[in-house]
Amino acid sequence: MVYDGIVNATFMEWFFSKGKPKEAMESYKSLLDKEFKMVPATCNVLLEVLLKWDKKPEAEALFDSMLDRHTPPVVQAVNSDTFNIMVNECFKMGKASEAYSVFKKAGNAPKSKSFSMDAAGFNNIIMRYCENDMIDDAERMYVELCGKSLSPEVNTYKTLIDAYFKAGRIDEAIDKYAKMVDVGLRVIPTYANKWFSSMIENGKIVECEPILTKMAERDPKPDANTYDMVIRALCVASNYDTTLILLQQMVNYGVGVAPALKEYVLEVFDKLGRKEEIDRLLIARGTVYVPGVPRNVNGYGQRNQYGYGQQNGNGNDIVNRQQYTNGNTQQYGNGNDIVNRQQYNNGNTQQYGNGNGQQYNGSWNGNGQQYNNRGWNGNGQQYNNGGWNGNGNGNGNGQQYNNGSWNGNGGGQNHGNWQQNVNGVEQRNVNGEQGYEQAQSGSVAAL
Repeated sequence: MVYDGIVNATFMEWFFSKGKPKEAMESYKSLLDKEFKMVPATCNVLLEVLLKWDKKPEAEALFDSMLDRHTPPVVQAVNSDTFNIMVNECFKMGKASEAYSVFKKAGNAPKSKSFSMDAAGFNNIIMRYCENDMIDDAERMYVELCGKSLSPEVNTYKTLIDAYFKAGRIDEAIDKYAKMVDVGLRVIPTYANKWFSSMIENGKIVECEPILTKMAERDPKPDANTYDMVIRALCVASNYDTTLILLQQMVNYGVGVAPALKEYVLEVFDKLGRKEEIDRLLIARGTVYVPGVPRNVNGYGQRNQYGYGQQNGNGNDIVNRQQYTNGNTQQYGNGNDIVNRQQYNNGNTQQYGNGNGQQYNGSWNGNGQQYNNRGWNGNGQQYNNGGWNGNGNGNGNGQQYNNGSWNGNGGGQNHGNWQQNVNGVEQRNVNGEQGYEQAQSGSVAAL
């Protein structure tokens, strides 16, 4: 018959609290006389009540009987909580030296088996050792834990790291911190800031970067305050290249760079004559910074600079962008970009949008002219495959038009510094840099 001894434990607690220990122990004895089979949770409650009211011999006898009845897989008479209760009592009574023997204790009955301790039991005794400044004993338990193919938990590492820092054993604390990150356990900002602060205070600034970098490889990312703390310390230590690496991480991983931190690093690097590096880094989001190697601002090796304040999208200069300065417009033909060329239709500058009957919607429409499907229509004229048709007349592929202009029965005139190459491909020079602009598929530039 299985009986829940918690009921008796409740009566015992009440009797003890009323100053009636005799009645409390009589209730306990009556329970034992019935020889009920009790699960570990029930016996653990009885153990706690007995130890609380200084009934140590009775508690030890109950613990021994539980160990004797532990015959897995048939009977699970103890669990890690059972051992934790007894181990904690050793430390409470100032008998820390006895804790390990209790931790390893097994039953004496012929069929009893030793308990296979879990991580929770190891964590508990490690914590107790650290609380009593017995770090070497705690480390021994950590090694034993890992040797049993059990995985240390966050609390395991936290306890050991805190203890090592407290004892001034900085290198061992850093080693455990790095190990915790390597195995993929999350370090919450509170712990991270505390431990990085201790490392910085003890002159271990350079050692912060590899740990922080490893932390950033997993989600959630390190806190902005954590980066702030380490970056400022690196600047103070004149480790500027590592500072840039961590700033790049913040940009790449979307960790916000606070205005105060940005102002600080700008001031530091300005004094070094390297302010431009910070400006480029914070503007060119998502690119990888390698100290000493110039970065290409745009993504695919195209131009590093753009004329007239124009910006690039997805690495292409004329993709999804219609920005005009000083009347400059873009020539849309095979993705090529013509700069400093104004296009006129009957003397009026064409606008993009609905105005004066002209419409830009993937095509040109002005005074009856329409550009659609890579062709010009103007009074029956059609531009197709690089040729002109005017009243049935056609020019072959790659025709070059005098002075860069064209006309054809009501067609407009085009003036500007540009040349038409074979198959309609245009070549031009922008800010001293030559090359072909590649337009994205589906953009207006590709039409």
